[in-house]
Amino acid sequence: KDLKLVIRNFKLSTDSELMRLRVNSDSTSNRHVANGSNTNLNDGTPSTFNATQWPVGYSADNSVAQGLSVIELFDYTNTTTWKLGRIWSVVNDYATTSSIAAFNGFGVYNQTAAISSIDLLVTSGNFTSGTALLYGVS
Repeated sequence: KDLKLVIRNFKLSTDSELMRLRVNSDSTSNRHVANGSNTNLNDGTPSTFNATQWPVGYSADNSVAQGLSVIELFDYTNTTTWKLGRIWSVVNDYATTSSIAAFNGFGVYNQTAAISSIDLLVTSGNFTSGTALLYGVS
């Protein structure tokens, strides 16, 4: 029982900002941790839960709405384990719009409550366009 969130053609109001995801509207500063670009979360140095959300990609250009992000949230109804998400994202690079900025990573939420909400945020500004589709996968 997983969730799959697909976010298409999103555009941010401010150049060079990041889309973020928050689980269960929980903005407590020590509940989220994320990593990207196919690196290990614990590559010999323990990671700390020190964030209020997960990054969903790299800095995007605000003049082009071509972004695509896919987030899978595994075993979201389980109430005995932490929550794990896998993130893939591609956007037009903010510095060179003919180039892409691709992100591949994962996030962990260190609470055992079932996922009841997903918030999409921007580091600064707002979304000016885009479509979010949420699927249940069994």
